Amino acid sequence: MLADADLIICATADWEMESLLNLQHAYGEIAAPVLYTWTEPHACAGHAVFLPSITPCLQCGMTLQGETRIAITAWPKGTESQSEPACGAVFQPYGPIELQGTISSAASLALDGLLGKIQHALHRVWAGPHSLLVEAGGDWSDTWRNGKPEREKGGMQEDWTWQKDDLCPVCSGNVTGAASPSELETPSSVSFSPPLSSTT
Repeated sequence: MLADADLIICATADWEMESLLNLQHAYGEIAAPVLYTWTEPHACAGHAVFLPSITPCLQCGMTLQGETRIAITAWPKGTESQSEPACGAVFQPYGPIELQGTISSAASLALDGLLGKIQHALHRVWAGPHSLLVEAGGDWSDTWRNGKPEREKGGMQEDWTWQKDDLCPVCSGNVTGAASPSELETPSSVSFSPPLSSTT
């Protein structure tokens, strides 16, 4: 099924699955471009990354624990999630309205890729309204502000280049002849932190 795909969209926010898919793409087991999309806490910001070739790969912009190195929002420790009394369930209060900005960014990037409007690795980011961010207890990150006052209000989308990491453990150097993903230890053998949030 994957071999016949024109584009693969991964919106699982599951780092183990994303890592395996990224390995398969980087080692040439999957030829189709891959688009990854995820949200930041409370869906106050979102990301979509279109990767048409083996490098740069998803890992180039992520930590080994699966967290983005380019966060749009910043959160005081312990405010990313809330707990339900007694039962111990952890959740983030947001719904389909908050998700629409990320969904729109990912969908438009998918169409741009399929229609051949972009041929290079592209990172499309969505910053939600500042009022939503403040209400949820967060703030803009220094990366997002970056001396650009027009970003303060949010409610906007930008396209950035997804940069190659020359020290990336997946796609740096020559991957030809290296062990295939099926010969490597599965991602489940590595300790991962849970995803920030999910667009599903």
